[in-house]
Amino acid sequence: MAVSSYFKQMCTNKIGLFLIMALLIQQAGAQNPKIKVYFNHPVNNSVSTGTNAIYVQNTMADTIAAYITRAKYSVDIAQYDYSASSSYSAMAIIATACNTAHSKGVVVRWIYDGSQPNSGLPLLNSAINKLASPVVTNYIMHNKFVAIDATSATATDPYVITGSNDWGITQTDSCFNNLVIIQDKPLTNAYYLEFNKMWGGTGPAPVSANSKFSTNKTHSAQNVFNVNGTTVEVYFSPKDTAEAHMVKAINTVNNEFFFGIYTFTDNTIANLLKTKYTGGIAGFGMIDSYSQTNTPYTTLSPVMGANLKVYTGPSSYVVYHNKTMLIDPLTPSSDPQVVTGSYNWTSAANTTNDENMIIIHDASVTNQYYQSFCQNFKDLGGTACPATATGIEELQQEEVMNVFPNPFADELHVQLTISAPEATLCIYNSLGKLMMSKLVNNNTDVVLNTSSLSKGLYFLSYSDGEKTIYKKVIR
Repeated sequence: MAVSSYFKQMCTNKIGLFLIMALLIQQAGAQNPKIKVYFNHPVNNSVSTGTNAIYVQNTMADTIAAYITRAKYSVDIAQYDYSASSSYSAMAIIATACNTAHSKGVVVRWIYDGSQPNSGLPLLNSAINKLASPVVTNYIMHNKFVAIDATSATATDPYVITGSNDWGITQTDSCFNNLVIIQDKPLTNAYYLEFNKMWGGTGPAPVSANSKFSTNKTHSAQNVFNVNGTTVEVYFSPKDTAEAHMVKAINTVNNEFFFGIYTFTDNTIANLLKTKYTGGIAGFGMIDSYSQTNTPYTTLSPVMGANLKVYTGPSSYVVYHNKTMLIDPLTPSSDPQVVTGSYNWTSAANTTNDENMIIIHDASVTNQYYQSFCQNFKDLGGTACPATATGIEELQQEEVMNVFPNPFADELHVQLTISAPEATLCIYNSLGKLMMSKLVNNNTDVVLNTSSLSKGLYFLSYSDGEKTIYKKVIR
């Protein structure tokens, strides 16, 4: 065996993805109490970094209804489609919550897409005002959000509910969707202002003469918010150039990305992901079979191979409906982000539809989405969910290595208190991918050329055939 192959094998055999994930768990970020997320399919809590993702089996509608019921002053709903009837009690509960709120004097306003059946609307009290969006070619009012108590003088009253799901029994119980609920007055106000553009005013009744949809709207007054210490970005199509902000977010990835998407036709995003992947960034993705014939799939599939999975449901109505991008979820030091909302990755979503896209810069929230992604990906035959504890006891955390500087730049200096002829130093990224290795050759002072590594969290290991020592390092 060649020397280079030998020490590369030593590195590969001595440290793996299970170690990386176990170490990351030690870096758990505190959960922001103002942000809650829910998933309607099983999640993998074994990769949790401290806050377990919540699986709400067949109760997503109940969760939405619970927040509507507690409203004190106003409930503003912009929802693409609401399918329900008196026999679909699981979905009728939302109409019941609205009717209850209305009976208490809460002002309930509802905007829906005019091209969709919205069979649940007759369940609403007839005194609740509703507005249909225009029915025009290449346009839909695709929003999925609720702004609660936006104008309350009490800062703890306003809530925003958003995510990917349409309000129907198949969407909430069978299709793959996520729900985000954020308690923050300025953020809720942004959704409230967007609602009012379409509504045509701030009153309980719509003013059709003033209502603005699609390209007739104006750019949002504010897009970036501080929610209890967490940066949250919100963009509304088509005036807020959502695609550009998605591209900007993807360009910040340093180590790994994961995505799950229903409609994917935007090849600008596909080509960017391809460039990141071929440039050494670890990537995993899921798309619905609905998008399998689109150009982005043919762009990414030959490159990503088994790391790109296609979901085919038991019927055409059961789909992978998330619209989610995870950026550096395994690298807490690299600004982990989750992108979600109603925004599919299409030209229409960017240029004509009424949509909302939210970007949450939070390690804990991003990890919760990773827990969901992992289980979904694993259920499709993927291997993105490593074990997180098995084997960790075999690794020793002795002070064998002193490293400087840390964080490092183009060089990493390693001082060893022990050495051996066949000892090796290896650097792994946060997914456990071997990035570089060097034979020590009995040296106790080693300099590693790290100029090719991107910014982010890495793991340095020393292996001599008998023991393996690791240390976290940051570029």
